[in-house]
Amino acid sequence: MPPSDPASRGDGRAPDRIGPFRRSARTIAGGAGDRASGEVDDPAAPGSPDAAVSPERGDEAVDLADDIRGVGIMYGEVIRTRVLTPHLMRVVLGGDGLAGFAAPQHADAYVNCFFLPAAARYGVPFEDAAVRELPREQRPYPRRITVRAWDESRRELTLDIAVHGDEGYAGRWAVAARPGDRLQMRGPAGGYRPDPDADSYLFVGDESALPAIAVCAESVPAGRPVQVVAEVHDGHDEIALDCPGELQVTWVHRSGVADPEHLLADVVAAMTLPAGVVSAFVHGEAAATRAVRRVLLADRLVDADDLSCSPYWRSGHDDEQWRAVKGAWVREVAAETFAAPAS
Repeated sequence: MPPSDPASRGDGRAPDRIGPFRRSARTIAGGAGDRASGEVDDPAAPGSPDAAVSPERGDEAVDLADDIRGVGIMYGEVIRTRVLTPHLMRVVLGGDGLAGFAAPQHADAYVNCFFLPAAARYGVPFEDAAVRELPREQRPYPRRITVRAWDESRRELTLDIAVHGDEGYAGRWAVAARPGDRLQMRGPAGGYRPDPDADSYLFVGDESALPAIAVCAESVPAGRPVQVVAEVHDGHDEIALDCPGELQVTWVHRSGVADPEHLLADVVAAMTLPAGVVSAFVHGEAAATRAVRRVLLADRLVDADDLSCSPYWRSGHDDEQWRAVKGAWVREVAAETFAAPAS
């Protein structure tokens, strides 16, 4: 089923508020719900840090050379778009270019999308090898976008893309996208799905992780405890999450907070997790996810084998700066060890 477009956020209950935090506890029957999406770099794909980018309409490209035109390349055509929140745009893709798309097997599934720069003299589809030979300012910008939903019967792919004003190639493209526009991609790929044998689940992240968090929430066994801690700008960016388990959502607002690096970690540290195996998913801003990881592993709240932790972006770094240091950051975080907590 494709994700629904709820007209309201939350569950209708008056939530508990503690400072910038908003907590709502609820049990929800199954069904698909909204989620946000972020963009994540793709170091293996062709791209350029040098050119400013603006969305290109698929029917407005000119001078499409035969040696660049892609044959058998996967791409989607925009069917419809919808504003979900001030910082979240839904884009639904379809068309014959998705004939080779395979149903995702992971909750954090993503597609490698390629956004054309203003200087591009070609359109979608194009050959990857050919564009690598172009001047740097004409190469596409690659970004990983989380799959919100795939409707097999209608062959429609839904992406919920985070929008940050003039920042971010994906967000700008999503805002300007119109029916018929094309987006080239590879995938899907992914690495995490909630362990069906776990006793409970913990999903933590910011807007960039909300798409995967929502899929995770939809994928747990019925009746299991599920806790979500999600950081957004303010209440206008909260979205509805659906879950067959016993879902408790804590919204963390960073608006007005000078240093939000430890917002998520502070909430997680104050939580009481159910006994037994906790399957945890912690993705989003690099420093924030590292801080949450330290809480979970140092306090032995989650076993390392049951934790998926990944930095999508880094505050203070643009896309290309983060790509340059991400590998070293990930290795440094992975090397951290923690002493057993005092008894």
